[in-house]
Amino acid sequence: MKDFFLPFVIPVSERKISHQDQIILLGSCFSDEMSQFFKLSGFQEFSNPFGTIFHPYCIANQIIDAISLNKEVRSVKRNDLFFDYESGAKIFAKSEAELIALILEKRNHLLDRLKKCSHLFITFGSAFAYRHNADGMLVANCHKQKADLFTKELSETDAIIEHWKICLDLLRSINPNICLHFTVSPVRHSKDGLPENNRSKGRLIEIAHQLVDYSKGRYFPSYEIIIDHLRDYRFYKQDRIHPNDEALDYIWEQIQETYFSSETKKLLSKISAYQKSKAHRFFYPESEEAQTHSEKLEVLKNQILQEIPTIQF
Repeated sequence: MKDFFLPFVIPVSERKISHQDQIILLGSCFSDEMSQFFKLSGFQEFSNPFGTIFHPYCIANQIIDAISLNKEVRSVKRNDLFFDYESGAKIFAKSEAELIALILEKRNHLLDRLKKCSHLFITFGSAFAYRHNADGMLVANCHKQKADLFTKELSETDAIIEHWKICLDLLRSINPNICLHFTVSPVRHSKDGLPENNRSKGRLIEIAHQLVDYSKGRYFPSYEIIIDHLRDYRFYKQDRIHPNDEALDYIWEQIQETYFSSETKKLLSKISAYQKSKAHRFFYPESEEAQTHSEKLEVLKNQILQEIPTIQF
């Protein structure tokens, strides 16, 4: 079957990821998908505390606000709920005071995580942005406000890069040893139009590579794996926009080959066996067979914990 695919070799990373490392994933919904693989594999992962964010400028704002201890929150009321223009739709509160407290708590939590983080994965989703006309600032989410309150724009490459350089300098000031990984989401933003989506993705790819050079980080080719290597709609969900489970599994395999040592891979097979065994459900949970299964499961769990006490089950 490999003859039907464009050959594609991803350079193996010299700096490996192990279960002792703390991993943060920020950005588009692709970050959320990959974070689930890390979580199920027992890694110490932390993803998108402010929800799913697509635009590079707004992703950088999350890090900048956390490190600079910014106390300002750009709140907006919709019906009886309050939202934050810097956060996704899943972040809300019943009052403005509750929202501010929630956002500040999340910024403090992100700051703590950034200080301890070994690997930070950043996924850019779209270069299209919405600027709030009242204050002239970009928003991470319009929160279903009236369209005439915003102006849509395709952000300039240089402006995003300069903003991210400020962000990266701040990040290095609190964690000089953090390993940075940039990637571009393979999810097409077809509502912008396919030609427009390609313009957007082209800018994101250039931005990611320039930031890799600036930060001495790595570029992981999620976009190229789906768009150029797999390159078939059988690897997409019915909407023909989002990669399906088979495609995501394949990308996870590429992450393993790129970042994991042979020892980590062996441990992953044990964790996978544990997770599959744990997911098994018995018709008769009180039976002797079910009890024996539970005992064997506990033994396997303890064996894994003896090898790596930091495993997250």
